[in-house]
This record gives sequence, structure tokens and C-alpha cells, in this order.
Amino acid sequence: MTTDKFTPGPRKVEAEDGPHLYHKHRYITAGEDDTDAWEIVARVSDAQNQEANSRLIAAAPDLLDALTAILPYVPDWTAPTEVYDHAVAAIAKATGETK
Repeated sequence: MTTDKFTPGPRKVEAEDGPHLYHKHRYITAGEDDTDAWEIVARVSDAQNQEANSRLIAAAPDLLDALTAILPYVPDWTAPTEVYDHAVAAIAKATGETK
């Protein structure tokens, strides 16, 4: 699991309808199910791709945790170097370690 200071808690996607197609938004919120302390961490407004973009943003912390956890096992799989390097670069990008 990563130790970065992302907004804690599970993420979920919530939709808000507006008067026009381009006024619809999806909010990605983070919090704990047993509280009312949900925080908006992102708002997606692109009408054409907003559902897919919202799901990806909401899943990003889980994807980062999974990639970070599995990376130590990749050399045992004899993964091609470019696959390993791609995973390391993605983690660096997500954690702000990209130069």
C-alpha cells in the first residue's frame, strides 16, 4: 500500500444532472461509508467520456496500490524490461517522483 497523502477512504462516483448535456458532472468523492464526511476529490465535466474518466479516476488509488504491491514479483516473471520500466514510471508519475 502506498504511503502518499492522498485523500483517505474509498472512492465513489456520483452524478449530478444539469439542464444541458454539457452541464452534467460526475464527482469523485472519498470518505468512509459510516460517516457523512465525504470529500469531493475531482469533478469530471467531459460529457462524451465522463463516465469512463470518472471510473478511472476513482480507481486510481487502488490501481496504484495494486501495481506497487505486485511490482516486486515482476522480475520473477521474467517480464520484458520495458514492461517493468513502464510500471516503475507509472508509480513515479502517480507519486510525484517523476523528474
